[in-house]
Formats: sequence, structure tokens, C-alpha cells
Amino acid sequence: MNKKITLVANVIMGDRDEIFFPRCLESVKDGVDLMILNDNSSNSENVNLNYVRESALYKKGRVDLLFSEFHKEKGFAGVRNICLDRVQQLIEKKELPAGNLWILYLDCDEVHPPSFTDFVNERLNGVSPQVGIVDGYMYQFILTFRYYTTLERRHNLFFRFNKEIRWERPVHETLVNLKGKRIATGYTYCHYGYLLPKKDLLERWQLYNQFGGLDFDLSKIKEDSLFNEKIKDCIPYSKKHPPEMESFISGFEGNLPEVNKKFLESVETYRKNPLNRLKSSLRDLNYNLRLLFREVESKKFKII
Repeated sequence: MNKKITLVANVIMGDRDEIFFPRCLESVKDGVDLMILNDNSSNSENVNLNYVRESALYKKGRVDLLFSEFHKEKGFAGVRNICLDRVQQLIEKKELPAGNLWILYLDCDEVHPPSFTDFVNERLNGVSPQVGIVDGYMYQFILTFRYYTTLERRHNLFFRFNKEIRWERPVHETLVNLKGKRIATGYTYCHYGYLLPKKDLLERWQLYNQFGGLDFDLSKIKEDSLFNEKIKDCIPYSKKHPPEMESFISGFEGNLPEVNKKFLESVETYRKNPLNRLKSSLRDLNYNLRLLFREVESKKFKII
């Protein structure tokens, strides 16, 4: 199939070292036509800029770097809207097509599988014109690559661009003024944000806390009790991690930080109980059936 769509990735980043960002960039390089990236760190020495400039996307001239300040009153929605504004500017300058232009909602700690490019070129390129939003699912990991805790639906993973679309809310931001039918596919990828070093996690959650965006007690983190509450949610991850992650995971597991080691040991102890393993298997089955259902359901929107 000849590619008829244009896919633009919108990404924001701050000053914190996004250790998974190089793998993220590599994982989407063959499916993204342009990445509009807003650096709101106000730091010319931002390590993430080095990741970007070393990426294949940047070297091929497919990264549009923007720089803006992070305003607390507008929050994450404000810096994401700058990316959307840039899309409209490029359309008006005729540097992007006005029609059949899709946006990829992408964060620095997300890594996509090898199937990403085929999904974009075949599945996304082939959906019915009446479809305007395509959702996927992301595996959520916490402290270990061996287990996932949830399979979360990523709303608005891909969406058709129109100039009325805006992000709202300073944290846990949401999109408004989307057009077209929404479908959910069985497409999956990995989110590694909760595998950041504990110090980085605390910094991120402290920022979220300023906006009232946390649904848990931040003080519990000091005792690792929040992490311990996730032990019962751990499900063995039977799929392969993206190839970009292989060397990282190997090095990480060869030198586990103490908090990760204790968490993994607690998970293994919890799973010695056959009933606990059964509960875990049933949750895994439920997630897989959900993905299968979404795949079947989304087929009807394919162009025959």
C-alpha cells in the first residue's frame, strides 16, 4: 500500500534526564514523517537535546525543535498546545499537507515495538475516512522489566489533526474538539516511566502534586509502601521487549538498584502462593481477550 497519510509525532520534554528517550526515538523513526518536539527546560545543556541530535530522525532532518517555558498555570496542556500550533503553522506554510494528517501522542519514556511502522503504513493508512481517533494499549511496568502491572488503554494515541483541537487541564491533560469516530485497536507498546530511578520518580510526582494530579499519598514513597502495594498486581511479561531495549535491560538487571531488587524479591515471594499465581494468570488472560476483541472490532473500519 502506498502511504497516503502524514504522521507527525508531538513530544514535550523537560530538564530531567529521559533515560528511555533514545530508545523511544529509535523505535518510531521509520513510521514518523516529522517529530515536533518542545523543549521547555530553559536549559541549553539539557541532556535530552543530545539524545535528539544523535537520533536518526534528527540526522534525516525530520525533527522540528521548539523551545518554550513551562508555565505552571497552563501546565502540560500549554506546552503540548505549542506543538499543535506549530503543526498549523507548517500547514499554512505548505510544509505539511492539510489533509489526512495524523498526530502521534508520544512521551519520552514510551518505546514502541517493531510492528509500529507496519501499523502506521498498513492499519492507520487503511482506516475508513470516518475514523478520526485510533486508540492503543500500553503495558505499564514498575521497578522491574519482568512483570507488568496493568495494560492501560491509551486514548488518542493517533488522531487526525484539525485546527480546533486543543489540550486542556494542566496535568492529566485531555484533548478537546477531536473529530471522527473513535476506535480501539489491539496495538500495544511499552511504558517504562515507573522504572526511572527513585529520585527521578519523586521529582516527577512532586511536579504532578503541585497541580493536584496525584491520586496517592506522596509521603508513602519514602517508605516504598506505595511500591509494595503494586506487588499483587504484577503479571509475568511473556512478550519480548522492543529490540532497542535489550542492551539496556541486560545492563539494568545485572546491577539492580536496591529498591528494585527488594521489590522483585517480594513479587517472587508473593507468587509462591498458587492462588496468587492463578489470579495473575486470569488477569493476563482477561487482558489478552480484550486485545483480541479490539482487533476484531477495529477490522470493520478497514478499507476493503
